Amino acid sequence: MDVFGKALGLQDTERKLLGRDLPIFLRKELEVDGLTKKGEQTGPKVLIISSSRCFLLSKAPSLKLDVSFNYLRIHKVECSETKLTFHLESEVKPREFKCKTRDAVEIIALITAQCKNIFTATPLEDIVKLGFDPKSLGDEVTTLRDTVLQSMERIEASSLNGFIRVYGFLCDYLSLPISEEIPWFLRHVYFGQGKRILKLSDFSSRDLQPFLRALKYNHFFEGLFVKDFKLPSELLEEIAGVLAASHSIKTVVLSECSLKPEFVGTLANSIKGNSKAPLTHLDLSGNALDDKAVELLGSMMESLPHGIDTLILANCKITSKGGSMLASSMKLNKKMQYTLTHLDLSSNPLGPDHQGSLGFLQEPNHIAKLNLSQCGLAFEAVISVLSRGCNQFLEELNMSYNIGASKPKKGTVLPVPPVFQQYFSSAIAISSIDFTDSKLTADIAQAVLEGLESNPNIQSVSLNLSLNDLAQTQDEYALARHISSTKCLTSLDISSCGLEDEAITEYVSAASLNPSLKHLGIGGNFSKSTARSAALKRLASLLATKDGHFESLSLSNSKLKENTVMLLESLLKNNTLLKLDISGNNMSSVGVYALVKLLLTNTTIREIVWDRNDVSVKDMQEVVAALEHNYTLRIMPLPLHDMEKFPKDAGEVIVQRLQMYLCRNHSDERLKGVLQTRRQQNRLKTAQQAAEVNREVVTLEDVLKATEKIDGVKASELALAQEVKDQANKVLQLVDGLYTPVHEDTQIKSISAHVASILDKMMMPIFEEHIKESSEKMVLHTVRSCTTLLSPEDSELLRQLVVEQPNDDFFQAKRTVAHKVVPEIINYVSLVNTQVATSVAEQAVDCALEKLGVISAKLLQLQKSKKAPDSSAEPDMVVSRRFTFRVKEEDTPNMRKKRTRKADQVDGSELPSETLATEGTPLQHLGKSRPKPARLHKQGSSMASMNSTDGSLARQKSTTLLSTCDERESNSASPVPAEPVGQNLAPEPQPSEDPTPKPRPSQDSTPKPQPSEDPTPKPRPSQDSTPKPQPSEDPTPKPRPSQDST
Repeated sequence: MDVFGKALGLQDTERKLLGRDLPIFLRKELEVDGLTKKGEQTGPKVLIISSSRCFLLSKAPSLKLDVSFNYLRIHKVECSETKLTFHLESEVKPREFKCKTRDAVEIIALITAQCKNIFTATPLEDIVKLGFDPKSLGDEVTTLRDTVLQSMERIEASSLNGFIRVYGFLCDYLSLPISEEIPWFLRHVYFGQGKRILKLSDFSSRDLQPFLRALKYNHFFEGLFVKDFKLPSELLEEIAGVLAASHSIKTVVLSECSLKPEFVGTLANSIKGNSKAPLTHLDLSGNALDDKAVELLGSMMESLPHGIDTLILANCKITSKGGSMLASSMKLNKKMQYTLTHLDLSSNPLGPDHQGSLGFLQEPNHIAKLNLSQCGLAFEAVISVLSRGCNQFLEELNMSYNIGASKPKKGTVLPVPPVFQQYFSSAIAISSIDFTDSKLTADIAQAVLEGLESNPNIQSVSLNLSLNDLAQTQDEYALARHISSTKCLTSLDISSCGLEDEAITEYVSAASLNPSLKHLGIGGNFSKSTARSAALKRLASLLATKDGHFESLSLSNSKLKENTVMLLESLLKNNTLLKLDISGNNMSSVGVYALVKLLLTNTTIREIVWDRNDVSVKDMQEVVAALEHNYTLRIMPLPLHDMEKFPKDAGEVIVQRLQMYLCRNHSDERLKGVLQTRRQQNRLKTAQQAAEVNREVVTLEDVLKATEKIDGVKASELALAQEVKDQANKVLQLVDGLYTPVHEDTQIKSISAHVASILDKMMMPIFEEHIKESSEKMVLHTVRSCTTLLSPEDSELLRQLVVEQPNDDFFQAKRTVAHKVVPEIINYVSLVNTQVATSVAEQAVDCALEKLGVISAKLLQLQKSKKAPDSSAEPDMVVSRRFTFRVKEEDTPNMRKKRTRKADQVDGSELPSETLATEGTPLQHLGKSRPKPARLHKQGSSMASMNSTDGSLARQKSTTLLSTCDERESNSASPVPAEPVGQNLAPEPQPSEDPTPKPRPSQDSTPKPQPSEDPTPKPRPSQDSTPKPQPSEDPTPKPRPSQDST
């Protein structure tokens, strides 16, 4: 059946000749008047019409294909009651056929309906011209065409499917094969990612012509992008034709395409002739334009009905004359003052005579981005122009690589024009200023900072003063003072400004006083003078502080060499710096070692640039190995300059590993690695404390066994000691027992459920609000467009359909958000839990150490005060391996880790040659070196005088500290009175007036501590029975006899 519902009548031979897969819409037999070359009568012809082409077949003497032509090759169709004539392009003589009137009407109606269906956005008369005699045949054709169109699938002119159909139709017209990859690429890359700008470099050269021509007939794409690609003349003609006919192309980028000035003029005329051109973005940078082309371009700007938003003419060799013509044309278009927001005229030789070129800027405008770099402009004149029209909306100003201000004569100093301070104090939207290499003096920079400092409307501004000579100024440190006081300054670059080391120190100090300054660039300024070390130390001291405010630091091209180590080590504890640039310092292996330490320690830096540092393959391998354990660094560009000398195989392995670790740091696995590293650090941190607890437990067991053999010891004391020992053993399991990764599984479900409930409460109202708003707009638009077809009941039905739509999209969005959020929350919760568990375990270990020391000391005191039941002689004393005492001045959490520890052990080995200054059996030291004897008094007493002192100083201190421990344990256990150490010793007489014993003088000259209110045990005399008198007020210790005389 054909499209009109009649039998198609296609024969098998015809189907075989045309192809089995070709869709056929209509078949008609036509008569042709004329003779063949042999003078014979021409036989009948068969006209077969497909979706895009007409086929003319000859039946006699055998079936063959005479000709086939695409619809677009039909220039004109004429129809009468008995004749049908086709005028084809590239054919001088038309093709005439005899046929019935009805057949001619059906043929024309089908061809025009198919053209109208494919080229929806193009008027039919622009595709094919029609002629009818009589004209009533035209009405029949129109009626039948509309009927055929209703039976066809309609596609919108702005849809991607419409563009693909037009592309296929044009490929048939140009006799080009259709690639199956093109539709897939357009649907998944362009449509899937929301791209509406056609980039010609994405396709092969043979597909460019149908692509460009399809832009005329379809409105899906909104822009054309070509950069660094030389276009042939036929494609340039297609582009000009597209801009002359398209109603959807808003962006045109033809950058560095080697365009000739003649084509630029043709392009300008094409855009000018399109009254419906929606052009808003034009980029012709990198193409040489003469004054004639610029003049035509200016006339095009003058005629744009809606103005233009972005105009980029960088590096187009526009002279001051061409710039003046362009500015004059732009001033004539009043729309340009409100629509133009981005103007780029950089790298054009405008020259000092630029009053006409910048004439557009003198009028009030809405330009937000202005690039006038490398134009040979003078500062004072440009700032004067900007002060007239660019005060309100200008945000980014680029004046780099210009001639700057006029040079003064030798020995004279020109005053700074007030226009600098006035403009920057009134520019209410300025946020970025670039004066790189513009012959800027320190006085002008100071005036700029004064203006910014007095501007109350600016919150954040970036200032680039690099490659300017800031050292030549009357007041050397005036600029530094303004840097510290300009609170809106967030980024400052003074690299390669010829500053001496003393000046660098002042600038760095000034920058440290400005808390709003986040980025600082000072590279290329350090010299080899003696003050270099002071400047680097000052910078290192600022970076080493934890309360700094710098987030980005650039030290590039400073050639610091081994001095780089000082700066890198200062960043080990820095927690604010996010970006570091140390390229061009030639730090070699010494600096690489410091960089490795930084990667293993610092957890805040996100980006490091370190090329041109003279590193070797081994250095690079060490950096990559350190990066394996760093989970926070996100960006580290390859040091390509240093890697040029690497062997090929080694370089490939390094690149693969480096990219692998950086990709890992961008994924969800990063937090798991951070968590694992933090747990490992916490285990190492508490391992030493756990070992100390273990040693104290063993000591307490020894003391407890010896104490159980002594009569008269209370059971409560032994029970308390046993309980302390048992709980201390449990403390050893707290480090890994409080919180382990196994506990995370129990939290995943609860966190996921909590996040889901939050998303339901927060996302569902937002989802419903936006869906309801957009759905209501769609319903209203549909009702207003189809007022005759839709009744009020139908509009309510449409709204009901919207309400009944499934919420699958919402649940999918919720799952997507939860998939991103829940792992982050779980990882961070696990990280915090690990930190809390470690802190709790450390505190418990600390308390266990304190309790074990106190209990051991009390049991030792009991052993000294009680006699052994089975021995009348002096027994061997069981001494703790580790005395843990804490004096009153150390009663703070931070001082707990600074306790004095002494380790002694008693065994059956030979006694040391010198006895310690204690009563009882001498102790054997367990360390590698024997303990030092007691220090002599500063007044020069001999060893004999110290030994003759009444009682040893060590025993006196131990007795005093034991009494202090008893006082602290009074709430937990019954106190045990301190008894004299030793056996069969006569008690020392008590003083009559003051019952408080006077402490022995210390070995140094420190003042005596005040006695406490409670009476404490007094130190015992030596083993002779003669009581010794109390020491006098003189702190000098009395001489005591030697050991032989004793």
